[in-house]
Amino acid sequence: MSNNESQEIIVSEGTKVTLHFSITLASGELIDSTFEQEPATFTVGDGNLLAGFEEVVMGLSAGSKEIFTIPQKKALGNITQVTYKQSSVINLVMTSH
Repeated sequence: MSNNESQEIIVSEGTKVTLHFSITLASGELIDSTFEQEPATFTVGDGNLLAGFEEVVMGLSAGSKEIFTIPQKKALGNITQVTYKQSSVINLVMTSH
């Protein structure tokens, strides 16, 4: 096992994560993105992210590039009932550092 393999960080509760993301509705409408700015940083499990987003980053490792489809209510919580009720899923593209 090389040094890099032995030091690989797997995202779990309490892991500080820095990543770029974009969020689009199933219709293709872009809701939010960090790709044109600084990446977002958060600690998994600290209550600052909705559970749907935390669930998909669990188990990822540094350098992961993933696309997830999250049920809208899980992704945006109560906001979906008012603002985004037209769409049933959220697409999340993430690139971790």
